[in-house]
Amino acid sequence: MSLLTDENLQMKLMIRSFVENEVEPYAQQIEEEDRIPEHLIEKAKELGLFGISIPEAYGGIGLNTVSDTG
Repeated sequence: MSLLTDENLQMKLMIRSFVENEVEPYAQQIEEEDRIPEHLIEKAKELGLFGISIPEAYGGIGLNTVSDTG
């Protein structure tokens, strides 16, 4: 049984896609340099990943934190 709402599921799938397609190609570089390339940080900002749990009233997305048990 999954505790994710449709909105949570969409966000989860978007994040998975971002990590697989944008971050994973740079994984070795990130590990070696111990830093995240600026273009990945900017893309994460564009996707709203820095404001996932921040309430909308404060400029975030306002999603709750849940676990997927399914």
